[in-house]
Amino acid sequence: MLYDDNYTAKHNAKDSVFTNLFSYLNNVVEAYKVLHPEDSTVTEDDIQISTLSSVIVNHLINDLGFFVKKNGETRFVILVEEQSQWNPNITYRLLGYLCETLKKYVSETKQRVHGWKRIKLPEIELYVIYAGEENVPDVVSFRDDFFEGDCPVDLKVKIIKDSGTDTIISQYIGFCKVLNEQKKIYGDSIEVVKATIRICIERGYLADYLSEHSKEVVTMMAELFDENLLRKEDDIASREEARNEGIVEGRYEEKKETAINMLNLNLSDETISQCTGLSYEEIASLKKHN
Repeated sequence: MLYDDNYTAKHNAKDSVFTNLFSYLNNVVEAYKVLHPEDSTVTEDDIQISTLSSVIVNHLINDLGFFVKKNGETRFVILVEEQSQWNPNITYRLLGYLCETLKKYVSETKQRVHGWKRIKLPEIELYVIYAGEENVPDVVSFRDDFFEGDCPVDLKVKIIKDSGTDTIISQYIGFCKVLNEQKKIYGDSIEVVKATIRICIERGYLADYLSEHSKEVVTMMAELFDENLLRKEDDIASREEARNEGIVEGRYEEKKETAINMLNLNLSDETISQCTGLSYEEIASLKKHN
């Protein structure tokens, strides 16, 4: 195989296979031709990748934004991956992503929003690549999702599912499905990555990319598994902390209740403090409110 267990590839720590795959212009051109087969003459020179940082918009890590400039016209395409589970908030997330991108576009093209002349915006296309098992619609709408169709603002997103054709997008969906299958077998372990790469190369899913970048893929996915494990540990720690806080709070309430009973028996503050551990200030406060 082209990787070894001790190899650490150089790459952005926030990369996923999706963002890494589409960081190469030739792959972006292929994806665009899937979306627009009529535009067969598009080249890498016509493409400008403009993916926003995940920190800016709702931790949207697995995404791709790019401009296509042809014949004096500009088209902006956002392509987002939802690998195994459907996110019902995807239209909201894309609305935020789009607003940030257009704001950046207007600034970079030196247009004046408050001027007398109407600014020029690119054509906009929004897509989600979905590789999960849920039955999701072909198009989702922000207005329908959140306001049952009654909202002056709308945003529509096309859902790309497995088309069965041999394209870079369908191959990526195949890769995701193999990954999901292997997770069920191996859990969150490095064996998932190795098995996924091997099976996908055998089946012809992103075979060239995985063969050439298998070391990077192993490292990226292993880091994502580590992040998932850390999240799980954080969740467990948070629940334990909340539980402990609840226990402490419960004990404090018991002490106050005991102190109130002792006050009703006209016992001294000193005796109550010694028995409950409450301060004289806390006992005085109990006297005021009881």
